[in-house]
Parts: sequence; C-alpha cells; structure tokens
Amino acid sequence: MTSLRPTVLVACAMAVLLGGCAPKYNDAEVIGGNKVGARTIQLDVLAEIKPCTQTLIANGPLTVSCEHSGPGSLAATSTFTLRDLPAGTAVGGNAGRVILQVPESASGFNGTYTGPFNGNLVINTFTAPLAADSTKSIAAEPGTKLVMFDPPPGNGLYRFVVNFSESGAAPAPLPLKVMFVGKVTANGRDYYPPVLPCTTNFAAIPALLLPSLGFYAPIDNTPVATQKGCNNVSYSFGSAAVDIVEFYHAGFDHYFITWGAGEIAALDAGTVIKGWTRTGHKFKAFINAVAGFQGVCRFYIPPLLGDSHYYGRGDTECAETRIKFPGLVEEDAKYMTMALPVAGTCPANTTPVYRVFSGRTDANHRYMTDKGLRDLMVTAGWIAEGDGPDLVVMCAPA
Repeated sequence: MTSLRPTVLVACAMAVLLGGCAPKYNDAEVIGGNKVGARTIQLDVLAEIKPCTQTLIANGPLTVSCEHSGPGSLAATSTFTLRDLPAGTAVGGNAGRVILQVPESASGFNGTYTGPFNGNLVINTFTAPLAADSTKSIAAEPGTKLVMFDPPPGNGLYRFVVNFSESGAAPAPLPLKVMFVGKVTANGRDYYPPVLPCTTNFAAIPALLLPSLGFYAPIDNTPVATQKGCNNVSYSFGSAAVDIVEFYHAGFDHYFITWGAGEIAALDAGTVIKGWTRTGHKFKAFINAVAGFQGVCRFYIPPLLGDSHYYGRGDTECAETRIKFPGLVEEDAKYMTMALPVAGTCPANTTPVYRVFSGRTDANHRYMTDKGLRDLMVTAGWIAEGDGPDLVVMCAPA
C-alpha cells in the first residue's frame, strides 16, 4: 500500500448515546385496538462529539481509537484498523455517522442540530445493505430500514432534534436500534465501518423501546450501555471479489442473488423471510470501483410489477431502466461491479454471466455463469437476454 496521510476524524464518539433523550409523541386515535393514521415522534438528544486518535504506520494500516462515555455504565473504547487504503482515500468527515434501524413504515424524517455549529441534519434512508468494507455489509432486519444521520461540521456539545412519523398497525412500543459508524470513500464507493456496537448484524443489537403513548416518556438506554466497541477489528478496502450467492423460492418460482451478509443470514435462517433456499450456484463480483469494470445497479420491482429484483449492467442500461420503468425502486446505483462484454465477448480473466427473464407478469430474472443451465432455463420457457451469439449479459471476475 502506498503511504498516505488522509485527513481522519473517524466515527467520533457521542458522549450521550440517546441518554437523557426526551421523545415527544402525538399518537393517532386508537379504535378497537387498531391505530388510525400515524403517530409523530420527536427525539431530543444532547450529545457531545469528540475526535478520535489516529496512528498511521508507514506503508501499513491506519489505526483508529475512539472513546465513548455516557449515562449509567456506558464507558467503552473502540480500536480498529483500516487496511488496504488506496491512494486518495477519504476517511471520515468531521465526525462519525449515526444509523438508526426503524420500522419500514417510518417516514418524513427531518432534524436540526444546535451547538458550536447550527444547521439542518442531512438524513438518508436505505433499504439495500450498506457496505461496511470490501467484504462485509450492514443490512436492516426484516420489516425495518436504515436511516443515517450525517454529523455537524465540527466537534463539541450539540442538541439534536429529529422528527418523523410511524404508521404501524398497532400502538405497541416502537423499537429503535442505533449504531455508530465511520465513513471511508475508496475506489469510488462509500463504506461505513461499524464502531459501536462492533457488529454488522442489527439482530445482535438490543432495541431502545420508545413507549407508544404519553409525552416526554424516557427512553430505556440500558441496551446501549451494555454494547461493546471494536477491539482490534480490521476493515479492508482493497479490491477483493465477493461471492454473489443465489437463492430460490419454490412457491414464487423466483430467483434472487445477493452478496450482503445480513440478507444471506436472514434468507438462510428462514424465520422471518421464509421459503428461500440456496441453489448452490454463485459467482464473483467486486463491490467497489475497479479499472475496466462498471457498476451494476439494483432495482426492487414492487409487488404489482413482480415483487422481485433486477440488476442492470453498466451506466447505460441503468439509466435506461430509470427512464423506462419509473415505478421501480432503485436500491443501489452501484450494488456491485462487473465487466461488460464487447459484441458478446468477455475480457481476459473474466467469466461470462448469463441472464434469463421469466416473461411472466410476476417479473423475475435469473443470473448464472453456467451456459448449460441457461439453456435448460430457456427450454423451460425463460427468455435469454444479452449480447453476441452466446447472449452474454456481463462478465464476472474469474
């Protein structure tokens, strides 16, 4: 690795992790046990953002250490290393990011911060997994999504006020889960390495339970106080290829592929997302920018159009898909990175990937590197798509 000295303030610690938070509620009317409309929620948090310390070994990894303190027994230190940082890598900003896992029905997020700097919070919502590094991802649990809050432009003591609404079917306590992450931009892609708790699996994080009724009800911050920071954990940002794993649902006759560790674990468990099994087929892909490779976008096809996923190859096909099918939900503009064939021929050191389309109203696509399997799918009535005499759609790293 080339020696470099990036500006680093990674995942700075929030001294008060949702402790002392005063949530306000405005619940909708409850009739016969069912809530009518949505409840609005305001989180009012006092938190201190502090810098982390960094140690760069010549031609080696960058070590980062952050201290966390807060109410009750919360006192932790996170120490982790960032490896394989390409030249020009941007690490962190002025502070770390906060990720909340919220119910899928939560919406209308907005917020402000006041302190050494005042302004509006930058808030983004994600339904697809977030890359933690070049091999690991952060995925929301079934029935939830991730909301990320960017930090203010400087350290110090701040008051954060966040507003949103939630339209769940019953007035049960609202479960929230919180994770603190850094930000690394390498090879043209953003990564969010977890810092506290030190896990990419939201299922391992206890929930903060907000009461559904009443005003200024306290948040139970005990689960946060029991969490552990990273202890000599490494995150790598090289160009290692990952496995794209295929699943099949016999009831739907649908195929699905993913590299996300959270999605793979949920599909394997089959407790919440049921009916999916591994086919045993997989191929390789990069999840960051690699010379000669293009981004593969991932779209969700809503239930009325198929309840499936589509992976567009390269900038041109992704742009055409956005225009032709505005009803699709783009989950990630560069979900993975693949080479594209020229007149149906893949570059050296890559493997042809084939795509077939079900041709049904419940639209579904299947991706594979086995041409014989592709031909069997065509015999069964699926439609082959791609370029050249062999109809190659894209090219995977060998």
